[in-house]
Amino acid sequence: MQLVNSGTLDRYRFLWGKKRLRYLGASYLHPVIPAHLRQYLPRKREQQAIAPKILVAGMTRELECALDSTGKVLAAKSTAVIQSTIDLRYLLGILNSKLIHFYFTNSFASNSLSGGYLRVGPPQLQQIPICCREVRDGNGAIATTL
Repeated sequence: MQLVNSGTLDRYRFLWGKKRLRYLGASYLHPVIPAHLRQYLPRKREQQAIAPKILVAGMTRELECALDSTGKVLAAKSTAVIQSTIDLRYLLGILNSKLIHFYFTNSFASNSLSGGYLRVGPPQLQQIPICCREVRDGNGAIATTL
């Protein structure tokens, strides 16, 4: 399983193998968690890791979100994870949009760090106004859509 953090996330893509991951003074180009060590992950983290998700850089100058559609990437501590019943590709496009960047930087300017870096975490992400609606399919079942 590939390991990424805020420094190895870009808009729409992971920089794993292209940019070094820095952690506690060390640097790794291809950081992985071997399969035999996954058992030591907390159950919730392992379930998150193997599921489709969007990973969001936790400290960045603009929202940087990438899709792990196959569950092969483990997010390091400084990275937020989004799982949803809504199509993750749509959410990814919305989160990486200029509109959401404008909204985010203006709404959370007080959370800014030196150098113009934004602090991005679940509390901030949950406040992004993404409008969803419920629709009924041909069988009367309810589905959430954008």
